[in-house]
Amino acid sequence: MEASVDSFDFVIMVLVALQVGLQPVVTKACVKENVSGQSMVLAEMAVSVGLAIALVPREIMLNWSPMESIWLVGPPAAVYALRSWFKQAAYRLCDGVTFNVLNQTKVVFCAVAAWVLLGEGQTRQQCKALLCALVAGSMLVSQPKR
Repeated sequence: MEASVDSFDFVIMVLVALQVGLQPVVTKACVKENVSGQSMVLAEMAVSVGLAIALVPREIMLNWSPMESIWLVGPPAAVYALRSWFKQAAYRLCDGVTFNVLNQTKVVFCAVAAWVLLGEGQTRQQCKALLCALVAGSMLVSQPKR
């Protein structure tokens, strides 16, 4: 049984890697330049909401009031929507490698948020990896010296 779990995990990692690598290429190929970034983000959010409604068990949402839902889910949803809007602009302006390296800097900000909001610190090895991601993203956006 253990070997099948490892094989399954490997297949999932390969599929995620393919999706991450191909997503900017597919977006550039399938989405015309004149399509509004805002409409793309709205469509993405609509699909996300639809999937959440379809996949989250109903009994979990029964105890939430509309105000409590907005209070708990609103700020992360707003940040996610803003990030998606920036991501749509980046698809159009960056090549796939640059986009994916810059996109990985979100891990740094998630780690900082987990530390500040939840008190979850990182190990020394994780901090080194986060620093590498931040440096790689910084190098891509910095101007070369002339």
